[in-house]
Amino acid sequence: MKIRVFQLARELKVQPEALVTVISSLGVDVKNPMSALDDELVEQVRRKMAAERAGTRRDVVKKDVRRAAAGATSTASTSTSASTTASVSAPASTPPPPRTTTTTVTTETVRHTPPPAPTPKPAPASKVTSKPKSPSAKPTGAPASAPPAASQPAVPPAATDASTVRREGYSPGRAPQDTGSAPLGPSRTPHIGSANAGRPSASGFRQTALGSRPGQKRKKKKGRQVDEQAVRASVRRTLATLDSGRSKRRRRRGSGEENEELAAQPLKVHEFATVAELASLMEVRPTEVIAKCLQLGILANINRRLEKDEIAAIMDEFGHEAEFVTEYGVERIQEEEELDEVSDAPLAPRAPIVTVMGHVDHGKTTLLDHIRKTRVTEQESGGITQHIGAYRVETSGGTICFLDTPGHEAFTAMRARGARITDEVVLVVAANDEVRPQTIEAINHAKAAGVPLVVAINKIDVNGANPDNIRKGLSDAGVLVESWGGKTVDVEISAKKGMNVEKLLEMIVLEAELLDLKAQPGRTARGAVIEARRDAGRGIVATVLVQDGTLHIGDSFVCGSQFGRVRAMSDERGARLEEAGPSTPVEVLGWSGVPH
Repeated sequence: MKIRVFQLARELKVQPEALVTVISSLGVDVKNPMSALDDELVEQVRRKMAAERAGTRRDVVKKDVRRAAAGATSTASTSTSASTTASVSAPASTPPPPRTTTTTVTTETVRHTPPPAPTPKPAPASKVTSKPKSPSAKPTGAPASAPPAASQPAVPPAATDASTVRREGYSPGRAPQDTGSAPLGPSRTPHIGSANAGRPSASGFRQTALGSRPGQKRKKKKGRQVDEQAVRASVRRTLATLDSGRSKRRRRRGSGEENEELAAQPLKVHEFATVAELASLMEVRPTEVIAKCLQLGILANINRRLEKDEIAAIMDEFGHEAEFVTEYGVERIQEEEELDEVSDAPLAPRAPIVTVMGHVDHGKTTLLDHIRKTRVTEQESGGITQHIGAYRVETSGGTICFLDTPGHEAFTAMRARGARITDEVVLVVAANDEVRPQTIEAINHAKAAGVPLVVAINKIDVNGANPDNIRKGLSDAGVLVESWGGKTVDVEISAKKGMNVEKLLEMIVLEAELLDLKAQPGRTARGAVIEARRDAGRGIVATVLVQDGTLHIGDSFVCGSQFGRVRAMSDERGARLEEAGPSTPVEVLGWSGVPH
């Protein structure tokens, strides 16, 4: 079973664009994420992605762990060497008596701090008294018994006030500075931001910052733990880059089980949903959905209805799984259609639907004008029909529904649509001209629809008319008329003067009798929209040809993505109708939008 690119990307948790690049590297031409892949190619892609992902993760983890271990080792070594130098250098050298401001600083700051916590057990007195002291230093309070740096590791002071806590002013690896032999003056408190706060003195004692107390243990640095956390965070970020956008969005929303369950639940959506409906369902802004559509190569606005495959691809990009459900009312309509197909409604003969086709300016509308006793040609721009005219005409042989299609080359789609809903095709060819491209196109449309042809050779009253030349051209196009031994009915007419028009109508009715056309007027109406437009005064107006059943005022209808209720009906002359039976063209008002 084939799988699409975006489905494989969702399985591998990568972006569809990235997967397209990987598949292209394998030598396979993939145009977009909607392309289908066979089983062999899918297996190759899975193996390649697994190998690349395993190699990338192994390299990234090794690199991050190696960098973190090197940084932690250098930090620990420099800290140890610095503390050792500070503790050993004092007894090795015999400098002049240093400045001992520890007692003074502590005495001054005791006034602003709460009662001190129990101090740790002081070091032996012999080690303290062996240090030289200045004769001019007179303690003003209780003498501080701070242990030397060599006997007890220094720890950061306990913070008693957020405004008095300061960082140490030296970095690991800096050697302690000698304070010199200048005599001590009046004791003063160091400045809060001075660089000497927290530095070890030459005597081995560490100067404490404001807010600390002598003898209080400093907290140990957690350099190793911080580095391990950084390594884990780096590895997590690296692995996140290998995941798809869906996983990252789930991680941002939360990693709890509830969020994962919500993300795993498929969202119910109906086919042909608009961009606004899809955005509301996924709880995102419509602009985000439009931007994602542009990335997928879909031109959309907020009111555009999306196809089933487009909805699945867009929801997959946003990390949701689509579960398509049937629109409200569709099941009931299908059930009613099935009941109507097997209903016991009586069959009744219906009028034939005849489409008049031919090359431009060969007299199609003029022929209908003579049949309908109207002057439609005078109202057309340049004498060119620019729409499908649907008319119901009462003739001596019965009622006939005529569809007048454009003959200009720009209206190929209209001619094809007219041929699909007709029972017969009247091919009008000018006798003073020849078989033109649109004539051959009309023949091909009739053959594709499987409907019989009736050839009307027009303008036989014009000088230079040569009907045999037309018959020869038709035979070259694969249409052999009865006058030349074929099966296609041909009639020579003059639409302007009305010559042989009645004979043409008789041939049309005869062909309809051979077809034995019947319908069920008692069932719900079914038909085809011939054309639709937006009228400034009446709103959306659609020309509908009722093919079976009967359409009434107030009936609800569905046509593609549009729907509505019949507010008013009128025929081609503007007369209001209360109902329309089989083979009846009417203009219907009450649409939700222009049907396409």
